[in-house]
Amino acid sequence: MYFILAGDIVYIKVLGKHMVILNTVEAALDVLDGHGRIHSDRPRMRTLEVMGWTGATTLMPYNSLLRRQRQFIKMVLNDKAVVNNLTPLLKRETMTFLRNLRDAPDIFPNHIGRFAVGVVMHVAYGLDIESMDEPVMRYVRTAMGRLVQTGTPGSGTMVDFIPLMQYLPWWATKFTRTAAISRPEVDLMWSVPFNMSKEKMRTHGPSHSVIQQMILKLGGLDNLSPEDAQDIKATGGALYAGKLPSTQTLLTQNTVSLLTFFLCATRHREAFRRSQEEIDRVVGKDRLPTFEDRPNLPFTEAVQNEVWRWSSPPNLGIPHAAMEDDVYKGYHIPKGAMIVANLYGMTRACEDPEEFKPERYLGTEPQPNPRSIIFGFGRRICPGRQLADRMVWLAITQITAVFNITPVGDTLPPAEFKPGFTRHPKPFKCKITLRPGREALLQ
Repeated sequence: MYFILAGDIVYIKVLGKHMVILNTVEAALDVLDGHGRIHSDRPRMRTLEVMGWTGATTLMPYNSLLRRQRQFIKMVLNDKAVVNNLTPLLKRETMTFLRNLRDAPDIFPNHIGRFAVGVVMHVAYGLDIESMDEPVMRYVRTAMGRLVQTGTPGSGTMVDFIPLMQYLPWWATKFTRTAAISRPEVDLMWSVPFNMSKEKMRTHGPSHSVIQQMILKLGGLDNLSPEDAQDIKATGGALYAGKLPSTQTLLTQNTVSLLTFFLCATRHREAFRRSQEEIDRVVGKDRLPTFEDRPNLPFTEAVQNEVWRWSSPPNLGIPHAAMEDDVYKGYHIPKGAMIVANLYGMTRACEDPEEFKPERYLGTEPQPNPRSIIFGFGRRICPGRQLADRMVWLAITQITAVFNITPVGDTLPPAEFKPGFTRHPKPFKCKITLRPGREALLQ
């Protein structure tokens, strides 16, 4: 193994595999956006293939099938569609979230999970999820939990470095045993909600969901080829599973961000109070904030930006792959090299990176918005970023307007995070109470 350091770029070679790590936003934009035509592929991820994840949008090579999948996703999740078609869904699910917090505040992590899943499953499949204990959600948790055991896709599990391992008997190693169990679990995770969505489409007509729109465009319920059906299943699975290497049993970026918000609101009372005062001044106390208020709430916007930064995945992004030889600042990037953006490092390239400081995004020289980092770069940027942004903004803003969030007792919860693919806060307690006079807003 050897490596070359060049400030904003790192080159590593391990067992004949080339890896290029981009450490700055400038480098990521130059290479992945500026040269996106040749850096939009994915390395072959044999670990995921063996486990049954072949075809998931997030992991596919850059080919016509991927472009078709992303075209359908963008049709439902583009800016105009998110505003026109999905705003009523976000308002409804956020209200359910607020009422759940009012009725059972001690289990706020459960309510966060149900809120995130409720939105994503409706967007992906047109399905309404009332509880995380529904059978379809158990299939998701099982398959995703199995995936988490293997390591970050493409980052260098033994099967990726020694491909012959994929042909070993199922009982030969811990990984081959895990993969043998995983394949039927992934199939259930993809097939069950797909079939539920088809049945709902048959009885209630098509919705704006990604899966039902794909079914319409690819021939209708009774005319799908087996290949198209599998493609649709994989698209849906990638949508609600989230970004695979930064997902831990449904702890998507939105879920982790909202957990981080509760932690920071508990620990940083002055910032939370300042946001409440801004909302009270702009919105008043007789209604909930709406998206129309967003331009007039700059400090609350800054709070969300700092939550995004704090909750950025503590690892490298999903690797791209160079489709051709390239040169960046005099350094050769060979064809086939894995190219990864150091998302965590980019979000820590600021003064006092471990401090929660929303004001860093205000003033005459604000810090770059972390939303331009955490959703990736180039042609593989997350197509659901507009939905994620609006979903988290509405939740944070309305929670701030309605509730007080304080420590339990005199001790602040520590800012500690679990090791893993997400920067997931360790379990903590906080006291969530309605602000005086806000009960009527939840009727």
